[in-house]
Amino acid sequence: GHAPVKEWIEKIVRNPDKITYVSYLDFSPQESSASKSFLDFAELLKAKVRAQAKEDEPVDLIGHSMGGLDIVAGITQGDDALTNVQNCVTVASPLKGIAYDKFVKEVDRLLPGIHWEPYHYVQIRHMDHHAAAIAKMNALENRVKLLERVKAFYQLEGTQDMTVMRNARLRTDGLPDALKQKITQLIIEGAA
Repeated sequence: GHAPVKEWIEKIVRNPDKITYVSYLDFSPQESSASKSFLDFAELLKAKVRAQAKEDEPVDLIGHSMGGLDIVAGITQGDDALTNVQNCVTVASPLKGIAYDKFVKEVDRLLPGIHWEPYHYVQIRHMDHHAAAIAKMNALENRVKLLERVKAFYQLEGTQDMTVMRNARLRTDGLPDALKQKITQLIIEGAA
């Protein structure tokens, strides 16, 4: 249904045959307003994951939209990168960036009552397909690092998602075949 993710995620993910726990990590308005891009959120995410799980404890991370970029950056960036992620799942995450001008203008046109905070515009600009943060994530070195550090990488996209369209796919050019095999692409027909 249309219940918030916090209400149904534990029901979906919990496995009665295993000792499993699910944590919903969220960023406060203060954290959001202090973050310019998903690279900043990655630093916050690393701290939040480490507060929930030991550094060597295997974890699975699922991120929607920019949350997927936060996760990818958390796995690939810095000396303190997350190296205990087993399964990385991105859901409608603009891994190749977004067409900032088209996206924001179209959303504003279609949803005139939407209220964007000033930091939303800053964060969206950093997701533009020409932005330095997206270029950094798409550098071959970082894509290799991501796939070497995870057991599996899942990317979900809906065919009706006007925000990311085909940009929810990790670039595979230059990747060795063994790393490409870690990627599972799930396309949901008709989903937004």
